[in-house]
Amino acid sequence: MVADRSDLTVKAVLPLRDHEANYSNWALGPVDVLDDGSVLIWVAVVGKDDGWRLVAWDPETDNLGMVSRSDSEPTDGLSYAVDLLR
Repeated sequence: MVADRSDLTVKAVLPLRDHEANYSNWALGPVDVLDDGSVLIWVAVVGKDDGWRLVAWDPETDNLGMVSRSDSEPTDGLSYAVDLLR
């Protein structure tokens, strides 16, 4: 959900299917907001093929795009060079 900081009016919502409550518990989280307004989101891949994805969501257009991906364990420690992604 993206809200206007001045009055907290909701501006955009990214609907997610979360049948097993993985996202609400730990497997999805915001990383940064880029200068163009896109939101970087870290998403764990839980199940047969573990790993994680870094996704960019543009709340204005609702477009989603893959920024980076890994097959490493999603519970491994991560750090981001966010300035390189800008």
